[in-house]
Amino acid sequence: MGELGTDPSFDPFPDTGMLSAAAAAWAALDAEVAATRAAEEQAAPARAITDRATRTAERDATRQLSMTLPADVAAVLDAARGLVDAQVPLGGPAVVAPALLARVRGLAQLANVVDTALAHAVRAAECAQAAEFDGHKTMRAWLPGHLNIIPATAARVVRAGRTLEQLPRWDTAAREGRVTPDQTATVAKVATPARLAAALDLGVDLHGEDGRRWSSGPWTGSTPTAPNPTPPSSANST
Repeated sequence: MGELGTDPSFDPFPDTGMLSAAAAAWAALDAEVAATRAAEEQAAPARAITDRATRTAERDATRQLSMTLPADVAAVLDAARGLVDAQVPLGGPAVVAPALLARVRGLAQLANVVDTALAHAVRAAECAQAAEFDGHKTMRAWLPGHLNIIPATAARVVRAGRTLEQLPRWDTAAREGRVTPDQTATVAKVATPARLAAALDLGVDLHGEDGRRWSSGPWTGSTPTAPNPTPPSSANST
């Protein structure tokens, strides 16, 4: 057995070559990662612009769709335009006056139905968070900007949709045009979510068959007595 220092075949560090190869591989991997990161950083502004353009195009397409009237609404609107230019009936006062008053009553009832349909649509859009697709957080914020109505009117329509959803008997009367938006607004001030929840906790039948009162007596505690929300019948609606 020869001496360690004199044996030319002896390698005191047999793993040196393997370590060098591993180090080279890691260096190559680091270089590849750095190059990939640099390429991503360079492409980020262009990708952001592309993503922004895509979102803008999608928003514009959604807005364009929202401006296209549904077929049923368009048909009713076309028919309603013919009501504006209707001729005044001919004849004496005993004929003309009743005819005009009947027309006013009918048009008012039609307006009530349309207001109810609007409240329903706004409520559905609110539940679907549709306003967010057009850059607004709520329908209450969307309505003034797109329908040119004042914020107070927008709030009234939103409240009406919520109220009609909670009071089916009143909603039925509103669908028939037997109650006005003003009447629904008055009911909405009393039929708040908190009061409706309290009534349900007390076992009050809000939608009972008699429909004469929300409860058998006045509200307890600091809550004032609820007015009679029974929708008027067709005979006394006018």
